Amino acid sequence: MALRRFLCFILFVFMFPAHVLAGPPVQTLIIANSNWSPYKGEGLLNGGLITDITRQALVRMGYNVSVVTVPWKRALSGTYDGIYHVLPAVWYTQERAQRLTYGSGVLEGRIVIVTRQDNPFFFNDLSDLSGKRVGVAAGWAYPPAFMDAADIIKDEAHDLDSNLRKLAFGRLEYVIAEEIAARYTATKLFAEAAGFLNYSAKPLQKNTLHVAFSKKLANHEDLREKFQVEVEAMRRDGTVDLILKAHGVNGLKITE
Repeated sequence: MALRRFLCFILFVFMFPAHVLAGPPVQTLIIANSNWSPYKGEGLLNGGLITDITRQALVRMGYNVSVVTVPWKRALSGTYDGIYHVLPAVWYTQERAQRLTYGSGVLEGRIVIVTRQDNPFFFNDLSDLSGKRVGVAAGWAYPPAFMDAADIIKDEAHDLDSNLRKLAFGRLEYVIAEEIAARYTATKLFAEAAGFLNYSAKPLQKNTLHVAFSKKLANHEDLREKFQVEVEAMRRDGTVDLILKAHGVNGLKITE
């Protein structure tokens, strides 16, 4: 009799798909914030621009939302593992897409070369960086062609702040960064930043900033679809525009 009950239980398990066995969808979603001003960060209004958009959309969808701020690498790995549920302001890569479900693009960013004004530099293509030491931040996703270029020396720092400080004090000549984040961060770090930093007119790449969901969530695909619908509704009713104004950020392209 015991063996029969055990066999029946095994049959029951295999009759149900994994997402059913995973249990009901969570009602409180944890957003893994990290410090990347003005998009997200501790001390910013409502956790940052994109975190604010993300939080408001999820609340409108009926979820309770908790925001935690951790280093970027921990935010990424924790969302992979399901410790956190939502990752705002993240670029798409095939590697990440294996463990994250990407929602709609929220904003479009330009990846540029940042230099000092006293170091004239015209960027046309990657060959212009050959043999040069370029500041990058640990764990960030950069254009594959840039990362694969063996003749470009990648000088890795913990974050964008560190790279811009190295640039300002002459320890680096070049930094690769998302333009709006670099301009915002530089202004916060150095009052005179607008006068001594230069941003390449031609970008290395244009990247869409997404909101992603952990595939550990039983309802991650449904969550993604409903989130996209909600963000589009926020665009139509003016909520996104109000958030942009509240964060004092201008000149950002809202993706369609």
